[in-house]
Amino acid sequence: MNRDLYWIWLKEVKAVPIKEKHKLLKLYKEPKVLYEALFGSGVRQLVGAVEAPVLEIFKQQKSLEESKVILEKCDLQQIKRLTFQDSDYPKGLKTHKTPPLLLFYKGNLRLSASSVAVIGARKCSAYGKNATEKVCEDLCAQQKVINSGLALGIDGIAHGATLLLGGQTQAFVAHGLDVCYPKEHSHLMEVLIEKGAVISPFCPGERPLKYHFQIRNELMCLCSDQMIITEASLKSGTLNTAKFMIKLGKPLSVIPSSIFSEMGQGSNSLLGKGASAYVFKNLINNPFLDFKDPILAALSFEAKRTEVLSNLLERPLSTVEEDLFRLQLDQKVEFRSDGKWHLLG
Repeated sequence: MNRDLYWIWLKEVKAVPIKEKHKLLKLYKEPKVLYEALFGSGVRQLVGAVEAPVLEIFKQQKSLEESKVILEKCDLQQIKRLTFQDSDYPKGLKTHKTPPLLLFYKGNLRLSASSVAVIGARKCSAYGKNATEKVCEDLCAQQKVINSGLALGIDGIAHGATLLLGGQTQAFVAHGLDVCYPKEHSHLMEVLIEKGAVISPFCPGERPLKYHFQIRNELMCLCSDQMIITEASLKSGTLNTAKFMIKLGKPLSVIPSSIFSEMGQGSNSLLGKGASAYVFKNLINNPFLDFKDPILAALSFEAKRTEVLSNLLERPLSTVEEDLFRLQLDQKVEFRSDGKWHLLG
């Protein structure tokens, strides 16, 4: 019988802590051997290794039918599996106190390659979008694998930019690989499967529940050598992921945002608290990286009308108009039909 069937069974045994499962794996090496000890002639051998209540929980979950259904879904949809015992299982993940027993994936895994997680908020400004694209350009030049979470906003931009550059990218998701969340990224997920990889700690059929995202984020941290946050507000869940990365002792960098940008206050707050400003290695004379001009800094948050810029910067309207005209000639800003000035990347 398929070896993965027993890995799925062990993963899906409810109410038994993963620490206890790993403890048993050390003794029995393979879930199939454990299963046979539980339900064969070796029950007495388990008495000393497992407390009676835990043993009873295992005994109540003898059936392999649910695991067979999951395995059939995997085979039908070409979902591959990576077990804790496999040689390709990430070393950084394996040394964690409670590594997942089983990972599901589609595409070509690059978990052993040097990788960087590029993440940020779902709602991002023009500055955040451009920053993400430039970070991915820099990392692709270094031949880094770029990890992210397939979410709207910064995550999707990171995946898309990397694919356009011909780089390598992997998506970590909070649901089974038979669905896509968000639905808007269904096509992106298909391209990632073809040209990169999509990875999940969840079985097919599992929906993106709220607590799944923390599990997804921690898995991505454990599988990444470093992390870069390109833009996040103070309310963004990205900050919790950043704290976990800091807890792991891994390098964390942020792209500093303008003081005018509410969307970047969260990422700015990490500076000096475990994170450093990201230093570009392969971009030369990139005007985007240095917003010394206050107008560019103000527009990095959102498009604005001329009079709003004048009031915000406390500068005469005529002076602001002259500066905007200069910046327009330099192709750094653009006046659009909505009556506002927009930042150009």
